[in-house]
Amino acid sequence: MGNSVKLGNMDVKLGQVVSNPFVKAFIKEAEGEDHEVSMGQNQLDTIIKMATELKAKMGEDEKEIPAWIQDHISKAENYISQAAGNYHEYGTNESINESFEVHYSDGIRASKKFGNERQAVQFAKDLIKSKKGLQFVDVFNTAGGFHSTADIDKIVAWWGDGSYTNNKAKKDSKLAAKKIDEARGLPKMYVKYMAVQKKVNELEAKQKEMAAKYFAEKELNKKSKMLQDLKKGTEQLASYRRNLAAIEDKYITGLYADAEYEGE
Repeated sequence: MGNSVKLGNMDVKLGQVVSNPFVKAFIKEAEGEDHEVSMGQNQLDTIIKMATELKAKMGEDEKEIPAWIQDHISKAENYISQAAGNYHEYGTNESINESFEVHYSDGIRASKKFGNERQAVQFAKDLIKSKKGLQFVDVFNTAGGFHSTADIDKIVAWWGDGSYTNNKAKKDSKLAAKKIDEARGLPKMYVKYMAVQKKVNELEAKQKEMAAKYFAEKELNKKSKMLQDLKKGTEQLASYRRNLAAIEDKYITGLYADAEYEGE
């Protein structure tokens, strides 16, 4: 043993070349594949499952929702929307198919690309309802080649009285049929805001009526019951007001986002 040394469970002679037995312990860690995609897919499956369960528990009828639940829902929607909308910025180098373009102007021409027609048309509708001074908006399908905004055959939707497209549509019934109906162009967030605002107004009127009856009532037992109803109504009204404020904040944020599109 004088001319050998102990290496793990092996007796190695001095000068003998052997493989390091400890190297293999790190091969899997160094050469193993990442599992971030599978982990992300599992997390998204859980999100979908939990969101479906929560939606079923909430039901369709309007009622009070605890403020902390509404806050969680709003944050989850915001985070997932940001992740989905900006994933390509951090993904692979694969090209993103953006075959639809929205061209518009409020005195300054601008455009934005989208991956599908639904997104492009919805963006155009939101512009119509939220962008002050909007002169026109045209949605083009750029697949197969797109040469200029004068190519009306590529238009899938448009809006703007007095615009180039509007003048062409006066002699083209097919193009005229593609004009965006402003009534249908209401942003979903605005429709939701108006619905909640209506509910708030109804609750405020109901509270005012109940308060008048409470102060006019002389019998203590009835006043006690009416007071409980007033407290419950106040809590419900406060919940709807918080919901309205959250929707308003999100809607205003969307208007600010529209302003950023001009520079893109």
